[in-house]
Amino acid sequence: MRSIQIALAGVFAALALAIPLAFRGMLQFVIPAVGYSATLASHVPVMLSIVAGPSVAGLVGLASTLGFLVTLGPVVAARAATHILFGVAAAFSVKRGMSFPKALFLIALPLHAIPEGLVVIPFGIPL
Repeated sequence: MRSIQIALAGVFAALALAIPLAFRGMLQFVIPAVGYSATLASHVPVMLSIVAGPSVAGLVGLASTLGFLVTLGPVVAARAATHILFGVAAAFSVKRGMSFPKALFLIALPLHAIPEGLVVIPFGIPL
């Protein structure tokens, strides 16, 4: 990784950690009865990291996963781990010349939304 990528990874990873940790209760909505949670802006650091490259996107996705593990537990952390797959795949697509919006559109559903839904099944969370 180049110096700029390391710096961007640090900034975006800090943001990915800060969103679930510092804004708990303000940006997070949790419905425990149905196992649902949503954290506003949680995808922003991962999406920003896509333009910096696959390694940066992977590190930021990992930071996001750790932040959610600490705040909302293993089920939500497993869902957040799909950010790693989604970010790295989209970053490779952008690196190969695909436009950023097109990469997000083509990668988001098959490598983020669907795996995020499937990952909760072993935990017995209703879909």
